[in-house]
Amino acid sequence: MSGAEHDAPTPLDVGLAADGELAEAIARRVAELVAARVAPRLLTVEQVAEMLQVRSEWVYEHADELGALRLGGGRRGRLRFDAEQMRERLRARPAVGGAARSAPARARPRRAP
Repeated sequence: MSGAEHDAPTPLDVGLAADGELAEAIARRVAELVAARVAPRLLTVEQVAEMLQVRSEWVYEHADELGALRLGGGRRGRLRFDAEQMRERLRARPAVGGAARSAPARARPRRAP
């Protein structure tokens, strides 16, 4: 066989290139699906309070509204929050008096007289 015969792509070469493109497309889609299923990082009450700039007590009082997950049994189970779910719930909160309700500001420490 001459060198010229090796330069032209064969039907097999074309099929392998198409298979490579298909494999790349499948790999990208699988990566997207896996990324979508990664478990969310859960936040503690303290982290949520810091994020929202409120007191921890406010977070406990509004835990259900914020979508808290209770780890462990009973009323005293540890609370954790999915940050994205919490943001969605806060955006969906009904407005009061024409303005969105806001979380109370964090209390400032009192100075000694």
